[in-house]
Amino acid sequence: MSRQSARAHRRPRILRRVLDVGVTGFFAAWFVTTVVAQHPDRAYDRVRRLDVGVGNAAIPNWRFFAPKPAVEDVHYLYRLADGDRSRHSEWRAMHTISTRRLRQALWFPGRRREKGFFDVANLIMTVSPEGPAHLVKARESAMESINDAVRLSAEPEDGMEWFQVMMLRYAGHDRTAKPEYDVIFDYARFDREAAR
Repeated sequence: MSRQSARAHRRPRILRRVLDVGVTGFFAAWFVTTVVAQHPDRAYDRVRRLDVGVGNAAIPNWRFFAPKPAVEDVHYLYRLADGDRSRHSEWRAMHTISTRRLRQALWFPGRRREKGFFDVANLIMTVSPEGPAHLVKARESAMESINDAVRLSAEPEDGMEWFQVMMLRYAGHDRTAKPEYDVIFDYARFDREAAR
């Protein structure tokens, strides 16, 4: 075999070797980048900037759960008050949280109401009362929807036509955890028309 034919014979092997190493390296780098991009800490999302040029399609996002999953239950308590708000009833639960069962990890359609209360609480907690006007309006509407829920579920007692709502969070499964008292609403009347 001549030298020329030996070189010609080696070229495809070298090219194939370079191609194999390049493709393997590319997919290894893509795999590592994808794994790093799944980290729950959003600081690792910087690697996603590499994906902007291809429409965020090359690096998959396999975070199937919320970045901060709910680990606490939201409870609303209310108490009744008289006209001058000097006399109050005890705090009462507006609703109860269902005890968890194993099957509910897969399917729990009965929790929609609780989820609604949780979503309202999230809005109330994340929007500042001094924020943009449209967000403040949304927060006030969320608080009024909780007041409406009290109006539907509770009854005024003799001389106690006002009520006040308190929102608190605690880990329902952990009885040793102390509740966090988040918001105490302004007083509201049961009779909405008389309050105006």
